[in-house]
Amino acid sequence: MDKKDILIAEKIRQFRILKNKTQEDLGKCLDLPKQAISRIEKAQRKVSYAELSKIATYLEEPIEVFIEEDIKNRLVKAGNDSIALIPKFAYDFLIDLGKFLDEYSKEEAKVFTNEICRQVNNLYEEMFLHPQERMYLDQEREEEKEFQNEKRRRNLY
Repeated sequence: MDKKDILIAEKIRQFRILKNKTQEDLGKCLDLPKQAISRIEKAQRKVSYAELSKIATYLEEPIEVFIEEDIKNRLVKAGNDSIALIPKFAYDFLIDLGKFLDEYSKEEAKVFTNEICRQVNNLYEEMFLHPQERMYLDQEREEEKEFQNEKRRRNLY
């Protein structure tokens, strides 16, 4: 079985469980024994297009749900000026974020975007930086904060 068949099998199982259906229920829909459904869901038996169509109808889902690749992880170009590809879910998030920010003032939008950037940077650092690198960055940030505080104090007097 190829990767596509395995993905279809996984989706059949996931949607069957989501819809609170048993393998026996699905088997009755297809005129197949429970064992055949088990083999389909384990990707040990290919499902025909006709069978998949019946499964989709029975589970009240469009057939595309079962046969399309997982597009949320597909890489896309975020815009004409993009130099790199990003996951589609991230692109969709940016589109939604833009719509969300339209409802706020420039200052409020800046607070939101700064916090999102901070969280993304934290995630990156936690996942990819060595603990010593993170410690060094924390020290740099603390020094920068102290410098900015000192600068503010000087401006007050």
